[in-house]
Amino acid sequence: MVEEAILQLIGNKDIKIMRIADLGCSSGPNTLSVISEIVSVVQATCGHLGRPVPEFRLFLNNLYSNDFNYLFVSLLAFIKRLKEDKGIGEATQFFISGVPGSFYSRLFPTNTLHFVYSFYSLNLLSQVNEEQKVYSFNAPCYVTCAKEIKEGIEKEGTFIIDRLEAFEVDWHRGVVTDIHTEQGNALFGEQVAKTVRAVAESMLESHFHIGQDRMDILFAMFAENVSTYLS
Repeated sequence: MVEEAILQLIGNKDIKIMRIADLGCSSGPNTLSVISEIVSVVQATCGHLGRPVPEFRLFLNNLYSNDFNYLFVSLLAFIKRLKEDKGIGEATQFFISGVPGSFYSRLFPTNTLHFVYSFYSLNLLSQVNEEQKVYSFNAPCYVTCAKEIKEGIEKEGTFIIDRLEAFEVDWHRGVVTDIHTEQGNALFGEQVAKTVRAVAESMLESHFHIGQDRMDILFAMFAENVSTYLS
């Protein structure tokens, strides 16, 4: 869907400077991998149309409590690797900025963005002691049906739906061994932990103020617990 949207955008306009916003970006490598895929699509499309690759201005948004440090520390190596792996010329420029704040309010000036995307984003803030934090932590999830989403978007009036599609989470992705073996259980536990982490990490981080090292330990323990449960 991302690829289709970019193809349509670039096919209709000769864009010299492409402005892209990630609303509710992660504080880890997931954000950079999405940027890499978007750049690949833009590069391929421009090559097909015989146009130069545009300058990229990327805006990474999350709440003020989000830890942008990992992203900023990783940027120089990421852009270097991007140019080497994707074969993008040195003349192509990347300007990446952090935009703290809630996307429920206005974040950008009028008519300044070409492409905006937002994946699963939910953050909780709390100022309670450690024991209270455990009991007060909730991960509310209301799964809307397609009809409710369509009605909500149409009622709000800003966007028009061209395509609405649901994807089932693939818990077994990448696990090719027998799930009933010890190795299969361990691999499946790791896969479940990665999938849950993609959703829960930002909530845990902002609620408990957990650093990256402790987060790695937490989800390693979770993966082990899933593997043990399957056994």
